[in-house]
Amino acid sequence: MSEWIMYHNPRCSKSKETLQILKDHGVDPMIIEYLKLPPGPKMLRHLASKLGVEIKDMVREKEPAFKELELDLNDEEGLVAGIAEEPSLLQRPIVLRGVKAVFGRPPETVKQLFKEEDLERAKEIAAAKATPAQDSESSQEEKTEPEQSES
Repeated sequence: MSEWIMYHNPRCSKSKETLQILKDHGVDPMIIEYLKLPPGPKMLRHLASKLGVEIKDMVREKEPAFKELELDLNDEEGLVAGIAEEPSLLQRPIVLRGVKAVFGRPPETVKQLFKEEDLERAKEIAAAKATPAQDSESSQEEKTEPEQSES
């Protein structure tokens, strides 16, 4: 099982940006598409604990379902039941690593979960991506140098 878990919505731009930051740092998280596999009440409480927030901080109040379900931010049980019933209400993305978790809003927030070795790995990945381009440029230069004739 991956050390990294991401509650992901592939149609959400912030979620996609957060995933790209992880991949740029060599992280291949276990992806949970929470709209297809919604977290139950116990998992929602667990996520809130790892995020260090209250359930009401995990709710997307502007989603139409918030009004349709007549949810109240002061009713934690109602919010948990509402998110479990309508997972589009869950703030996204959520990235977990070990005992910590963050919302990927803004996407750069995910960097709070990185350790020093992750940052070093990201530098190595970036350098490896840059190296082939530089090699092909230098080989092109070698091919285009004029040949000197022996006269």
